[in-house]
Amino acid sequence: MIFLFWLLAFLIFYGYFGYPLLLAIVAKFKNRPVQKANITPSVSILISLYNEEDVIAAKLQNLSSLEYPRERIQILLGSDGSTDQTNSMIQNHLKDHPDFPVQLLEFSQRRGKMSTLNELITHAQGEIIFF
Repeated sequence: MIFLFWLLAFLIFYGYFGYPLLLAIVAKFKNRPVQKANITPSVSILISLYNEEDVIAAKLQNLSSLEYPRERIQILLGSDGSTDQTNSMIQNHLKDHPDFPVQLLEFSQRRGKMSTLNELITHAQGEIIFF
């Protein structure tokens, strides 16, 4: 019984103090430098819109200020039956900025956010998708 007590006490001590100490000692003698690579995966940004004329200009400005290579970004905007000036504001912005990587998909009937996002995801080509 005494042997079992000391074995369990040793295992507890080893778990809290011995193992971290062992790792620190091994790390001192075996140095593995971090290998970094310049990786820029392609990204798709999906946004569902419904009557967003009050905020769409600020949203487009925010998206255009992203510090990421333009050729690696795809921005998909799904207008879910908007009845205000959202679509025309986006189209005017696209005319003024032809190099801006934005695609507008207009849906005539209101379908709901999830249905719009599901349709947008079929057009997404990025390795990483942001909603």
